[in-house]
Amino acid sequence: LFFQGSEMVPVVVIGSVCCTGSMLALNLLFLLVFRLGLNGYLLAQITSFAFAASLMLFLARKKRYAKVWKKDKELEREMLAYGKPLILYSTGSWINNASDRYIVAAICGTAVNGIYGVAYKIPAILSVFQRIFAQAWQISATKSYSEKDSAGFFSTMYKTYQAFMVLGCSFLIIIVKLMAKLLFRNDFYTAWQFVPPLLISVIFGALTGFLGSICLAHKDSKSMGIATGIGAAVNVVLNLLMVPRMGAMGAAIATA
Repeated sequence: LFFQGSEMVPVVVIGSVCCTGSMLALNLLFLLVFRLGLNGYLLAQITSFAFAASLMLFLARKKRYAKVWKKDKELEREMLAYGKPLILYSTGSWINNASDRYIVAAICGTAVNGIYGVAYKIPAILSVFQRIFAQAWQISATKSYSEKDSAGFFSTMYKTYQAFMVLGCSFLIIIVKLMAKLLFRNDFYTAWQFVPPLLISVIFGALTGFLGSICLAHKDSKSMGIATGIGAAVNVVLNLLMVPRMGAMGAAIATA
């Protein structure tokens, strides 16, 4: 985030790609070759992130940043006021992403929850492209917020982003059964029916992130925290109401 805020995008990209590549390679090495099990998985995670952080610091070594040792009370108060609502935002985001699986497991059992969890594989494809855009957009929103035509720029970007997300979602829904045959096996094939509402939830999540970046540019973290907190509460209530009646499909619709 520091390098991203400093507009050192190449450093961020190289670090992220190397982190993913090293994590994949180390998981294969520790799990398949050395057979370290869970300890191998955790070791791969730790090593990959440590390697990526070290590489990014090395690439940015020519940049010099001033060290301010004097305590700034005003800045501290401003940062605390900005950061406190983000706790609710992070918690609400986690609830939106994870609560449905816990409730499905508690009400419908682990077998149904396993099938429901498999359904997330296809929406994850759309989420990858969404996260790539989100990282770039957060920088653009912050830089463009003070410009005169920022409202027009944001409106155009919102419409374009929404169009691409809807087209991507529509395409995946059309071929969902074909993808399920390729990705899912045996009893897990039935997971395809949960994919459409989960794909739609990715669109809503992407648009929420788009608007959230504008809030961050305006330093309005309170609106983000309140909105996400309310969304998380609605999610939990709908899960408790719909899962007993509709099973995992109720959870997918509640997430959307």
